[in-house]
Amino acid sequence: AARNTGMRAADSEYLVFLDADDQLLPDALAKQLELFAQHPDCGMVYGSYCYVDAVTREITPAPLFPPGEDPFATFLRCNCIGMHATVMYRADRLEAVGSFDASLRACEDYDAYLRMSRNYAIAARPEMMAEYWQHDQNMSRDTAMMLRSVLGVVRRYRAAADERPEWRTAVREGEARWIRFYSDTWLMNLLENRKAAGLAPLMRQAVGITQISPRALPASAARMAIANTRRRVQSARSALRRRLAQRAGGPNGPA
Repeated sequence: AARNTGMRAADSEYLVFLDADDQLLPDALAKQLELFAQHPDCGMVYGSYCYVDAVTREITPAPLFPPGEDPFATFLRCNCIGMHATVMYRADRLEAVGSFDASLRACEDYDAYLRMSRNYAIAARPEMMAEYWQHDQNMSRDTAMMLRSVLGVVRRYRAAADERPEWRTAVREGEARWIRFYSDTWLMNLLENRKAAGLAPLMRQAVGITQISPRALPASAARMAIANTRRRVQSARSALRRRLAQRAGGPNGPA
């Protein structure tokens, strides 16, 4: 609702929405306008971003995922944008697809991307546009709520996806991808938790995720165990190769 209020108050041909705890980088708006000039048929354009740890100030660049030849199918599979501040909209085209759905508690930007990508072209450029600040109050840390919200958004477009076989496939892949993503994220949050007070919300989230997909968290734990085993096996193989090379007088052994 706040986004729609700002949109009605704005008198610009283009719109960018910046959350209170994030920052745009210098020249971000100019770069987005350049992209619109190159692709005037687009409904929206976007760029890449970086994560900033609010405590350590550590910066981690996020990779850019392009919209592909069929942006609607791409967005059904995943949210390839990741950060709303990197997006610039054509105001009239955002209004034409219905603006933001004020009934959604979360993922209202993702819902708008799906409607935009179904009706208009989408373009992206790899330059970094914004800083996505990470802290304990990020809404996205509630993995169960986010999973419930994002699946609700994807499933809104099942009927639209019936128009093409590749869209139906994209919906199924998207649902599976989101379940995996948020169950893996929950497990990582549990392993990184250092405060007893943080366990209660994590357990509530676990109940929520299990209600949505009973096998999701066990599958995440199995994937992590397999990955850890593979790393240990690879490390053991590397150590064995070094010992064999040394015994044979190889490149790491005695002359």
